[in-house]
Amino acid sequence: MFRIAHLPKDRLVRRAGIAWLAFALGVSTTMPALSIDARGAASAQIPVRHVAMAPAGAGTLCSTYDWACARSGKAMLLGEGVMDTLRAVNSRANRIIRPISDMQQYRTPEYWALPTQRGGDCEDYALYKKRELIRLGIPPEQLL
Repeated sequence: MFRIAHLPKDRLVRRAGIAWLAFALGVSTTMPALSIDARGAASAQIPVRHVAMAPAGAGTLCSTYDWACARSGKAMLLGEGVMDTLRAVNSRANRIIRPISDMQQYRTPEYWALPTQRGGDCEDYALYKKRELIRLGIPPEQLL
């Protein structure tokens, strides 16, 4: 049986990063396409039943990092070349970013930022990876 509690911290962070990327890509490629209704307005094919609050720490994300909420209007099929890019970005991030909690680094339980020289926590890894993937040409709307 797989036990998370027995994994070293760096392996746990690496696996969390891979899981986050897999989730983000899975969600982005399976999200419903937008349709145009008779009034010319875009509407989702699946109705919204509940609006969730943004995670703590994400409130200023779009104003701090404009690329984090950018839309390009492009779509891309995720072929093997893109998967190679994802693997490379994931490996590089997990190799160069040291795990450190927001409490240790910023003295607050939750703070969303790009990793610093000291390192970063899970959302810092995710932001770094998203920024790099956008820089390499992956449309931002295909990433969470």
